[in-house]
Amino acid sequence: MIEGEIYRIDQKMLQVLDALEGHPEFYTRTPIDITIRELGYCDTELPYSARDVIQCNTYIIKNFQNDLLNNELLTHYTSYHPKIQAYILHNERSKDGQTEINYEELVKSVHQSD
Repeated sequence: MIEGEIYRIDQKMLQVLDALEGHPEFYTRTPIDITIRELGYCDTELPYSARDVIQCNTYIIKNFQNDLLNNELLTHYTSYHPKIQAYILHNERSKDGQTEINYEELVKSVHQSD
């Protein structure tokens, strides 16, 4: 079992994630079927419930090298990154748009840490 988070994103954010993950050169965005085991907090209504099977995209490394197995095993994913602004829930965003994410700056800030 793999733990993770599911996000509903728009086309612009998909392009940002592709850039962050180096798709298609380093990682390949791949559709997979997942089974929802439990529903955590969500700031919008979802048409899903526990035990539903849905299709999501994930990023799979293209040229896996065995020495990667020597790295620390991450048992779950978190959206926290020390160099970028934390995700702001829809209901916590300001109405004037000042807390909107600057997608280009997001990509630059993550790649600067490489």
